[in-house]
Amino acid sequence: MKSLSVCFLCNEYPPEPHGGVGRYVQLIGRAMAAAGCRVRVVGLHGGQSTAPEFEEDRGVQVYRLPRPPRDFLSIASRTLLYRKVAAWSRRGEIDLVEAADAQGWPALWPRLEAPLVIKVNGSISYFAQEAGRRPPRYDFWVERAAFRRAEFWYSCSRYAADRTEALFGVRPADEVIYNPGFDGQSLGRPAAFEHPERTRNRVVFTGTLTGKKGVRELIAAWPAVRRRRPDAALDLYGKGEAMRRSLIEALPEEDRASVRFHGHVSQETLRSALAAARVAVFPSFAEAFALAPMEAMAQSCPTIYSLQTSGEELMTHERDGLLVDPRRPEEISAAILRLLDDDALATRLGGAGQRRVLENFTTEQILPRQIRFYEKCLAHSMRLPEPVLA
Repeated sequence: MKSLSVCFLCNEYPPEPHGGVGRYVQLIGRAMAAAGCRVRVVGLHGGQSTAPEFEEDRGVQVYRLPRPPRDFLSIASRTLLYRKVAAWSRRGEIDLVEAADAQGWPALWPRLEAPLVIKVNGSISYFAQEAGRRPPRYDFWVERAAFRRAEFWYSCSRYAADRTEALFGVRPADEVIYNPGFDGQSLGRPAAFEHPERTRNRVVFTGTLTGKKGVRELIAAWPAVRRRRPDAALDLYGKGEAMRRSLIEALPEEDRASVRFHGHVSQETLRSALAAARVAVFPSFAEAFALAPMEAMAQSCPTIYSLQTSGEELMTHERDGLLVDPRRPEEISAAILRLLDDDALATRLGGAGQRRVLENFTTEQILPRQIRFYEKCLAHSMRLPEPVLA
């Protein structure tokens, strides 16, 4: 079989502002290129972007198309992306196209010469459903249309796959493949629990300061931690100025000096913070498959995560970390205090969490499954006269 050639649709390939999707595409794209595959990424960028319109990133060819002005319902953007991808497909330059579920970029695209795959990383409709809200009508329509257009779809977690299937009324996912958190070779030597700069009273949260991440409940839990451990300090890394002000106002006056907000910082700064922390805590309400707790576990930082969403797919309670009900601040504070007070438990969970991530969630573990899935899609698409609809 000739070298596999894959095209990713991605508007947030670094150094563009990015979240989990941009990082996933970069990690898996680089890994595929290093394995001999041909990888292209195409997306849109706005007028304020400083990223180049074309670059090659460790073998990944990245194309950034200027976003059309005054684009009602993103119709011009969708058309622009389709024409670029369709031309590559007609010329046989790509074998397969992958798009994320959010915003349904390939909704209503005509059939391509290459099969279209949707990857579930958490659509707008998915997160609205997780928050107990009705999904926005237009977003729901285009996201469902993209699934019905695609020949195949897969998910970054079993939980997200099941919820997406029920939400959009589509057939079951073709596969579940967890997102890698790291390139194991470039990760370097992660910190051991006995890291010389680890501070025994330091608690860390990383991620956007938003309600779905459970930051309100974390702040509500914090005074109970301080009553037992007056020396405890909480550091929050992530953007969200309006939420920051709200969280400060929610804190009792006597606890405010113990909570520090650092805003958006580099990946290197985050890793250093996690390597120096005694506890990392992520009481999230809505995830597809979260990267932030994975990063903490990789640095051997004892990690508290959420019983909701895909938490049990990342860790096993009491074996690799602690899982809490994010709706109950008293559970969050109790878990934090256990790890601050119990050196043996913190050491055991820190080491087990690191092993769990390094043995299961690096590109070295994920890439073979990813390539086998793509090859299975290609083999099956040759026998499909039409896309597989719900």
